[in-house]
Amino acid sequence: MKHTRACAIIKYQGKILLHRSEENDYYTVPGGGVERETTREALLREMKEELGKLVKIGDLLFLIENYFSIGETIYDAIEFYYQVDLMEGEDLYAKPNFTTIEHYPQEEQDIHALHFEWIDYATLQTLKVEPAILKEKLIELLQCAEQPSFKALEQVE
Repeated sequence: MKHTRACAIIKYQGKILLHRSEENDYYTVPGGGVERETTREALLREMKEELGKLVKIGDLLFLIENYFSIGETIYDAIEFYYQVDLMEGEDLYAKPNFTTIEHYPQEEQDIHALHFEWIDYATLQTLKVEPAILKEKLIELLQCAEQPSFKALEQVE
């Protein structure tokens, strides 16, 4: 199944915002599927749904071509990872962790809890992050003072 996803890389004071759901044993960045819209429009919508916030979308940092399966379904996903900033003075920057509830009317399970955490470099090295290549890129971003140039990457399960 072909799938397009728009994702937010939100950095603040040497940390990156990651989340996990109760059903999964791994972390990932906020974002979601593109639904007959541009990736930037999808990301604005997803941040409103997941964080309840308006955001400022910056540069496209990288693409990941990701192949994975959930149950019997095999996904061929293209994932767009953008630099994203919360609006100035945003209260989420001050919360080390928080939980939001997202509603999925198109799925059987219509309520979905997302547990967010600001993750530093040392903690990131110990976490399971999906896709695995994303963890490498996030570690690089936390080590880098400058914004890296755009890259296209491939993750194979």
